[in-house]
Amino acid sequence: MCMQSVTPWDKPLEDLVDMTLKSLRDQADKILTSVLSKWQQTQLFKQSRQHLKTFLNDFELKQRSESTALYDLETYKLFTVNTLAWEKYREEEGELLRGARKSVRARKFIQREIEMRRRPPFKDENARKKAIAEVRDEQLGKDPFQTEVEVAAYVRGYYKTAALRFVDSVCLSIHGNLFR
Repeated sequence: MCMQSVTPWDKPLEDLVDMTLKSLRDQADKILTSVLSKWQQTQLFKQSRQHLKTFLNDFELKQRSESTALYDLETYKLFTVNTLAWEKYREEEGELLRGARKSVRARKFIQREIEMRRRPPFKDENARKKAIAEVRDEQLGKDPFQTEVEVAAYVRGYYKTAALRFVDSVCLSIHGNLFR
């Protein structure tokens, strides 16, 4: 499941590289035009534009290849040495998911209480929200989906860890290769 969660990154990666390269080409052309505006009708300008185009085409080929290689690494195998971040994100996601589950279960619990006439209907929405918030874990019992929640937290924790690494790696690759 961790690997399935990262495979959809190919399209956003392609979009990022496309937009980055378009922006780079646009900015480079603006700079070339502004610096050499007096010589736009000369061979100097035409050759400069051609050299810039050649440079950017070569950069694009290299960058697309490197970005694809980074994506292939991410989708090849589950891997991280940053277990501290993974554990932190797993715990954060677990808390978030357990909280959402408790909220859903508490609403259902209160609804059942009303349907079974153990509790009168609420006079207003604030009273209902207060009653839901006051439901204790002991009243709900063990969550039948506890294992699924923990698995989801594990996957989401890996996803966040891998996503941060991947975004940094792609951006470092673009920046480092461009200015090298």
